[in-house]
Amino acid sequence: MRTLKIILFFAFCLSSFAIYSQTTTAEDFVRRGKNKGQLEDYHGAIIDFTKAIAINPEYAEAHFSRGFAQHKLGDYKIAIENYDKAISLKSDYAEIYQNRGVSKFSLRDFKGALEDYTNAIKYKKDYPIAYFSRGLTKIKLSQTDSACEDLRKVLSLGYKQAEELIKKICD
Repeated sequence: MRTLKIILFFAFCLSSFAIYSQTTTAEDFVRRGKNKGQLEDYHGAIIDFTKAIAINPEYAEAHFSRGFAQHKLGDYKIAIENYDKAISLKSDYAEIYQNRGVSKFSLRDFKGALEDYTNAIKYKKDYPIAYFSRGLTKIKLSQTDSACEDLRKVLSLGYKQAEELIKKICD
């Protein structure tokens, strides 16, 4: 009986070890990094996204997510580098263009931001935040009439934040 208990104990230990020693995937690290990002632990998130990239360098979502965390820390140039890599891996991902545009806007590269917002709209036709961002950028570039077209499009897509700006700039 004692031998059976010892065998069962070791079997339990081995099965427990097998459960806890499963390989962590790139997707697991991205999921964990996103959770840290929601808690505003951007440094911790970047560490997890970097681990995901080490496992799978071709994982566009990991580069995109690391870029987002770096933007949140104010590292706009590094964020853009990550967005560039993500775009090279998945060129039709509208959100990458949108976020890269925000980073470029933050660096006062309004022409580059405008190009990114236009690409975001190209890949996601009814993308209100991209139209809104492009409208704001056109205002910075003194393209008021075109900016108003974008802002009106935003309003037609149900994005009410454009209403005050339209009254101020366009009417």
